[in-house]
Amino acid sequence: MSLLEIQTNQVTSFRLSHFQLKKGDVFVGRVVERHGPFQYRVRIGSQVVFVNSRLDLSSGQLLVMELKEVGLRIHLRLISAIQRLQARGQIKQLARQFGLAGDPFTLDFLRLSIQFGLVIRLEDLKFLKTSYRKYRWEIHIPGDIFLLPYFVQVGVFTHLALADPFFLLKWYWGLEDSQQKPRGQPKHLDDPASSMPEYPDRVEPFAASHEGEPPTPFDHFLRWAMAQFISTAVSEGETNGATGYWQDCFRFLEEQLRRYRTGKWAIFPTRFEGNAGFLFVRKEALAKAVRHRFHLEIPHPLWQVIQVRGDCTEDEIRVVFYNDHKEFPQRVDSHKISLKEKLMQLGFRKVNLSYTKGIQPGQGFRQMLQHSVSMVDKVA
Repeated sequence: MSLLEIQTNQVTSFRLSHFQLKKGDVFVGRVVERHGPFQYRVRIGSQVVFVNSRLDLSSGQLLVMELKEVGLRIHLRLISAIQRLQARGQIKQLARQFGLAGDPFTLDFLRLSIQFGLVIRLEDLKFLKTSYRKYRWEIHIPGDIFLLPYFVQVGVFTHLALADPFFLLKWYWGLEDSQQKPRGQPKHLDDPASSMPEYPDRVEPFAASHEGEPPTPFDHFLRWAMAQFISTAVSEGETNGATGYWQDCFRFLEEQLRRYRTGKWAIFPTRFEGNAGFLFVRKEALAKAVRHRFHLEIPHPLWQVIQVRGDCTEDEIRVVFYNDHKEFPQRVDSHKISLKEKLMQLGFRKVNLSYTKGIQPGQGFRQMLQHSVSMVDKVA
């Protein structure tokens, strides 16, 4: 057994609470440089620690390690040293070392765990694989895209301690559970500027762009979307008793409101033509205004997935539609005038609409991970 050792009495001590690690967990680090005889500087997450080892390690190597012992010194077992994460053969070799099959889904799970520097929870893999296999998709979803909500929850929102470790994955993909229905039908609210007075604390963060300034059209839309969701939550929670699920929902959404207020990427539930969806949004302070960046993906029976990205200020909005189907540009052109009119009715005085190819499924979740997690290796 190859042992590595981290001294916990150093200035750059290895804080287990930061990673919420326990004995037996597997995680990854990258060798930064050799510091001295048998000593290396290794980056683990956002920390750089000194690691003692008699192994000959080289700068840039990825070290897959198991936590074996915690005390004055932290003992790790080196499972594998990987030179290049892009080399699929090395991920296959790692799967064999874990006694796992080398199927594409398993390899994606291992690669993404390493890429984002997260704990490799092999006990979660079985549930994820079963869920992916048994669910009947209307459109094909690659395994690595299916996994992204799981990695966002364990990488970005672990501190929320949600009751269900797969909550965001189930919610985002609309997975049915025996005791809950993640994607309920909300009560209809016609006016995007409407609110729910009985729950002002839930929607108040969208009241204005700056203190004392009137809300923008985008603020109105987010307020409306949240009001729709709250209406659903109250109705469903009272009728089917799925209190644990809705508690996770509200805990998650309250965190999104905090992220929204502090200029981080946040995700909110909304609906598009009767279908549940999720809007990724980030608020950025400009010199004399506020700009919202937004992103959403809409499944479509003909176009597979339509991706929408854009940004807006108080009176100007830019929207880009992404899809690779050859007939998609014509369809966008045929709806440009009516869509522009609707956006101007909401208060935007300048509207820019366009389309392009090169869709990147899962881009919203990737943005959240890239802005919130210290990635070990930036590969797609």
